[in-house]
Amino acid sequence: MGSLPSCRSHARRAPDLRALGFTVGFGLLALSAGPAAAQLFGEPAPAVTDPAMRTGPQVFNQACVSCHGRDMKGGTGARSLFTPDVGRARTDAQLRATIENGPPGVPDHAFKGKFTDYQIYSLGSYIRLQTAQFNPRAFVGAPKGEVIKSQKQTFRLETFTDGLETPWGMDFLPDGRLLVSERPGRLRVISRDGKMSEPVSGTPKVFERQDAGMLDIAVHPDYAKNGWIYMSYVEVQPGYVAPPPAQPAPAASGAAPAASAPLTRCRHLPGRS
Repeated sequence: MGSLPSCRSHARRAPDLRALGFTVGFGLLALSAGPAAAQLFGEPAPAVTDPAMRTGPQVFNQACVSCHGRDMKGGTGARSLFTPDVGRARTDAQLRATIENGPPGVPDHAFKGKFTDYQIYSLGSYIRLQTAQFNPRAFVGAPKGEVIKSQKQTFRLETFTDGLETPWGMDFLPDGRLLVSERPGRLRVISRDGKMSEPVSGTPKVFERQDAGMLDIAVHPDYAKNGWIYMSYVEVQPGYVAPPPAQPAPAASGAAPAASAPLTRCRHLPGRS
């Protein structure tokens, strides 16, 4: 892989709010460099020759797709595994038990011992992800003055502003205006009557994908005196070359799958104006 995303904390004075200045906090996001990481960054995944290295989608294509198909239509003599009663209604433990032991009364469908614990976990995760893709949940529409009665309060829902694209973080300025970050990399100022500004200029360029992009925002407690606004975001670290992936150690019988979550380490640097 050519570049690695890194998380940054960025403190600055917004150009159209106060005089310009900045301070930077540096963070490094360490990702596994295997096939999943290559696919994450849009690069072609290398061919997997070791069966133990196959991912959830690869296990599905090997063991399930010929009978159950790749979508909601199902396959040859078997229904799709992406129906809500399979991929959504069951708990993690129930889904894992079905994969390991097979559905009751169905021969040759027990995968325990055929795949590693982590591959079974990955297969269950893939089924859940595809179920969500093929069966999207309906989003709640605009509240339009809906009245909600709770045990302690009765309140009305109103739209304060709209037109934001994936709003992520927010904080209030001392004068009551609201700062809102949008994941694609924009910072907006919302007036007290709900009018949205054009994007604040001079914000850093972000790496946007899934949960990456412009993230949280915080106004300094002494903003009225120093004008500092803190932003956190993800960017591509130029020139980073990932090391080759380490060969996985043989998993002990019954051992829990090795953790593969990214590790984040942040080192904050002194501010400067």
